This record gives sequence, structure tokens and C-alpha cells, in this order.
Amino acid sequence: MVQNIRIVKNEETPETPELLAESIVRVGKAFARLTEEGLTENGIVALLKGMKGMQTVPTSSIRLILRNLPKLSSYYVRKPIKK
Repeated sequence: MVQNIRIVKNEETPETPELLAESIVRVGKAFARLTEEGLTENGIVALLKGMKGMQTVPTSSIRLILRNLPKLSSYYVRKPIKK
């Protein structure tokens, strides 16, 4: 069962690094599943461009983000050190 993670910006109780790391990992895995199931980059771009408010985002920016999603967790998430 898929659980949605919702992060709410709150100055009094900010997000934990663990929650942010988990969110980044889940985004990367979700993108991998989409592409493994056969959805192409063009298909994902078309879906995103059809969303409310996304018409003003350049297609080149969407493609840049999509191409870097597989690397996202390696940039921002460190594996726990085993003791």
C-alpha cells in the first residue's frame, strides 16, 4: 500500500532531515516505477504540462528535472553509517 507523505512548512516545528530524505527517496522510486511500466519521458511531460498551473513551466525545465530524478537521492541522501 502506498502512503502519501505530506510536508507542511511550519517555522515552529520544521521538517526533520529523515522525513525529507524519505520523501526524496520515494520520489525517485516513483519515477523509476513509471518508466519501468513503459511511460516515456514525452508521456510524463505531457501529463505534467496538463496539470493546473504547469502550462507556464518550460518543457525544457521539466525535461531537465526528469532526467535528474534518478540521481536525486545520491545527491541529497546519505546512507546511515553502520556501527
